[in-house]
Amino acid sequence: MEKDATILIVDDELKVINAQRRIFDRNKYEVLSTTTPEKALDIMAHHIIDIIICDHNMPNMSGIDVFKIAKKNTPDTIRILITGYTDTNIAISAINEGSIYYYFSKPWKNQEVIEVVEKALASKREQEKKASLYEIINDSRDHIVEVSNRLKSFEQILESPMSAKKEASKAKAIRKYPVRDDENIILIDPSEIIYLMAMEGDVFVITEMGKYKSTDSLNSWENNLDKDHFFRCHRGYIVNIERVEKIVPWFNSAYNLKLKEGKESIPVSRGAMKRLKKLLRF
Repeated sequence: MEKDATILIVDDELKVINAQRRIFDRNKYEVLSTTTPEKALDIMAHHIIDIIICDHNMPNMSGIDVFKIAKKNTPDTIRILITGYTDTNIAISAINEGSIYYYFSKPWKNQEVIEVVEKALASKREQEKKASLYEIINDSRDHIVEVSNRLKSFEQILESPMSAKKEASKAKAIRKYPVRDDENIILIDPSEIIYLMAMEGDVFVITEMGKYKSTDSLNSWENNLDKDHFFRCHRGYIVNIERVEKIVPWFNSAYNLKLKEGKESIPVSRGAMKRLKKLLRF
């Protein structure tokens, strides 16, 4: 069964230790004990002690000396002093030097000891909750600051036209597009596209591997494809600039695009020709 707390009893008289142990027999506390201050300090070094109840008058080291060390090493441990002397100076010294929580005189009253211990533990648990809450708040504050800094950096990137253009270009470069081959849906890389054409209400994508039908409109393709590599040369055509081998004059100041693959000639409207010259710098 899990214990509510661990109590360490320190007294050079074994009968006193046994008497104190009986106080906590019916309570959910783990009770450790020793008759020497040196052993008490060793126990505290290897266990988490919630409360230490220590006798004042012991050989080699007083209870106040034990508390002074405990205060330094385990400041969260509650310190309760028990002494056979009714000396006010001892109590004052214990409070000032050992920062004790409570002071008992022998003989003690069992019910008083239980009530003091329960009250001390309730106070300790409340302090631990507050400390945990402060830690959560601090961690949350640090996280909010970190997120805020990242958002600011991201905003700076978005505010840069060149960076935005690069990110958009990168996104388009790695995107694959779905097309239909009978009942199958095939994902194609833009670099595989030779050209696209609209015919009788349908859009076809011509690639190295064959001709596929698309459910997207030609306008949709134009908006999604990288404009540095794909050119809307005619209302019914989009061509991959990398696939163009020749620009061949036609009639009435119009031109055709001769592609590297096959014998297809793609018409270029007069309005599109101006944009093509600007794109190819000729």
